[in-house]
Amino acid sequence: MSAIVQSARDAIRADFAGIALLRANGRFDSLGVTNAVVWSADQLQYELGEGPCLESAPEAQAVYSADVAADPRWPHWGPAARSLGLCSVLSVELRARGRRMGTLNLYGEQPREFGPDDAAMAHLFARQASVALAAALDDDESPSRMEKPEDRT
Repeated sequence: MSAIVQSARDAIRADFAGIALLRANGRFDSLGVTNAVVWSADQLQYELGEGPCLESAPEAQAVYSADVAADPRWPHWGPAARSLGLCSVLSVELRARGRRMGTLNLYGEQPREFGPDDAAMAHLFARQASVALAAALDDDESPSRMEKPEDRT
């Protein structure tokens, strides 16, 4: 999973990336994070109940923000994420076999307008991740055993 996430980060020229896996019980887990800051930002989303991965997962769309701290959709998470050093985000849905699996999240340290080409590229990587996750879940492999949310630089 880390290779897909790192390739997405590099291709889209994001600073950080990770996957928020949506479990059957409705809870999220973070996988393949490229830096510990992604894990921290994800945990804040789960605790606060707001943020791009929570918005993207149920809406089946790409979610963009050039400046999370100023984004009115996330009045609590945005400023908290900015304090971690994150400024911009692109989040796209992971989906396989008719099931939402979570999101691929790409972050920037500077204000950045992710565009339609970035979203299209992110969707390609999200599709790869979705297929890999679906196969792992079918094999009764826990993705949390495949990846630990640790700092990868």
